[in-house]
Amino acid sequence: MPRVVALIAAAGSGTRAGGERNKLFRPLGGAAVLVHAARAFLAHPAIAGVGLLVRAEDRQELERCFAQEAGRGKLLPWIVGGAQRQDYVYNGLASLAAHPPDWVHVH
Repeated sequence: MPRVVALIAAAGSGTRAGGERNKLFRPLGGAAVLVHAARAFLAHPAIAGVGLLVRAEDRQELERCFAQEAGRGKLLPWIVGGAQRQDYVYNGLASLAAHPPDWVHVH
């Protein structure tokens, strides 16, 4: 079976959605929106790893939201984003260079 990694581009600010909080951290059904997206990939048997491409300033919020998932081996270390989406996707792909997967899904 090919080794597949999912990268979730989550380094945006969410300002277009309005509100005082990044939309990725807004609660939905008892968890942050971003947690629901990550859990879908974490639960999939064909996904070997899940990397979150995030803003450095969101680190504390991420650690709080993902406290339950921290023990799961599939959740990769946080990958800090860049100035634009293409920059943080590049950073995510570069982070996989030491152990390249066969396929990468970018969400």
